[in-house]
Amino acid sequence: MNEFLPVSIVTPAYNAADTIAETIESVLAQTMPQWELIVVDDGSTDETAVIVADFATRDPRIRLLCQKNQGACLARNAGLEMVQHEWVMFLDADDLLLPQHLQRITAVALSDSSLDAVHSGWARLTPDGNVYDEDYCQETGDLFALMACRCAFPPFTCIVRRRLAAAVGGFDPNVRSNQDWDFWQRVTRTGAQFGRVPEVLGYYRIRAGSISSSNPETFFADGLAVIAQGHTADERIAHLQPVHANGRNPADISQVRLMWVCWSAGLLLGRGEDPRVLLAQLSDDHWPSFDAYGLVHCLFRGVAIGRGETFDHWHGLWPELEVPVKQFLDAFEAQAQAPDLARLAQRHLEQLIMKHSQRKRPFAIGGTWAMAVQVEEPLPALEPPPGTAVCRVEVWLDAKYLGAVNVETPQQMARAISEEFAWTILGDYAERHLLPQLQLAVGTTGVSVWRDDVHLATLPPTKPEVLWEMAWNEVGWTLFMQEIWDRPSWPNSYFYDVALLEPGDRAELQVETAVTLNLADPWPDLLVRGKDVTATLAVAGEAVATCTLPATDGRIAVHALRANLTQAAGFDLCRAVVQYALLERPLADPTSLRQRLQEKCGGTGR
Repeated sequence: MNEFLPVSIVTPAYNAADTIAETIESVLAQTMPQWELIVVDDGSTDETAVIVADFATRDPRIRLLCQKNQGACLARNAGLEMVQHEWVMFLDADDLLLPQHLQRITAVALSDSSLDAVHSGWARLTPDGNVYDEDYCQETGDLFALMACRCAFPPFTCIVRRRLAAAVGGFDPNVRSNQDWDFWQRVTRTGAQFGRVPEVLGYYRIRAGSISSSNPETFFADGLAVIAQGHTADERIAHLQPVHANGRNPADISQVRLMWVCWSAGLLLGRGEDPRVLLAQLSDDHWPSFDAYGLVHCLFRGVAIGRGETFDHWHGLWPELEVPVKQFLDAFEAQAQAPDLARLAQRHLEQLIMKHSQRKRPFAIGGTWAMAVQVEEPLPALEPPPGTAVCRVEVWLDAKYLGAVNVETPQQMARAISEEFAWTILGDYAERHLLPQLQLAVGTTGVSVWRDDVHLATLPPTKPEVLWEMAWNEVGWTLFMQEIWDRPSWPNSYFYDVALLEPGDRAELQVETAVTLNLADPWPDLLVRGKDVTATLAVAGEAVATCTLPATDGRIAVHALRANLTQAAGFDLCRAVVQYALLERPLADPTSLRQRLQEKCGGTGR
């Protein structure tokens, strides 16, 4: 059986002499050799046809078709009529395929005969060769609801069955821009089934002369037309899925149109123009619950594309863009009738700019101030400049960036860091001190994980490079329980078994109605004078969990205390231990978690 599906690639080219050779070379570099490339020269006045003809003389898989200038749609359609294979891809003359593109994407099509198309991830490529902004369409199956709202991927990321592309009429020459969106919308309206490859397999080149960046007003108007078409019937399609006959629910069209204006506004802002002019076309569109985060991502990407630059240039643009951005956000909030949208969106935007900026910390963008902290070092003072609305704390573990948290006071910093990154920080500690104590026994059906003589888990067969990560994800919580309760031979279930009988003598403590037990102290059995007692689990003096337990014959055994309080604490127990035992101390220090907590409290758990 042939392990590859042959693919026909159609490339429209108009005055593409600067890029067409690199595009063809990316096709020649494919690890899957069963392809043909049809380049349709659309009346170029430069050396495009000469360059393509030279490649064609050297490789019979490449063919050149020359026609008078009729536009990209008719060029693609002319190429579609010439293709020889069942599967087709539309590759623009300046975009690039990564070497494994065809092999990976056809493997998915081969594995499922019900699929009509398969798409992959992509990244953007600036004119000076910088790759940035990896992007993916996460959805599979029927994508019409998505394509009615936006174009989910560039043409070259997707292969589609030739008969389906022809059945929907190919590309519509009456659509001035957004032709690929219009095409995929019609394809999905048939009920076509899509698969996906969750990898970046090509680069989409950002060009100053593209219609989206050179004429964003036309781009915006044409996008509104495609949106409108997606929310009503489309008479161009003869064989469509009945459920899509009348398009997407028109009740949602205002939200879709408002999101589209955000993208187009970013392009205009990137060109130094006022995007508020676009809102005049949306006078009847309102959406009080509009998503500020979605708005900001459209603006953020649109500005970078309009400038032809990567995201890390945003902080340098801020002095120029701060006022027009605020003016647009205020106008957009009024149009959407969404209270407080402008303020929330500006804060999100400031933090996105900081996330991608290479500028040395601390520094401020608008009302957001950023500082950097190292997990293993004493947390610095929180000293934002006057007028700061948000303090963004960016967290590092050695040279690894973990992410950021927003805080308002110095007292919040340690808790916020441990709440967000407890498992990652604990994993680093475990990799140094706990995972080396595990034994892995590789068998024919899986990998057994042991600690001393205790079997902790059986993992499915996996690659050696991810084995330890999988082991930590599977048994990490058990190792954590063993460490904090000083029970290295217990399986996970013992820590939650209220009926467990632990051998040996234990201290006893008489209590009335309530007791606080510190994690790092030895725990006694409770002698209770009443019917029940309220028990609190504390870590370094902080109450983490509380529960009320009945006293049977006036006694509550320590195993019942441990099981109930562990259950009540949940993941907050991990957060607290990381906060008090691991933050601001070297993770290379082999001192156990329990001993660290005792040291934190001056020799006891109190």
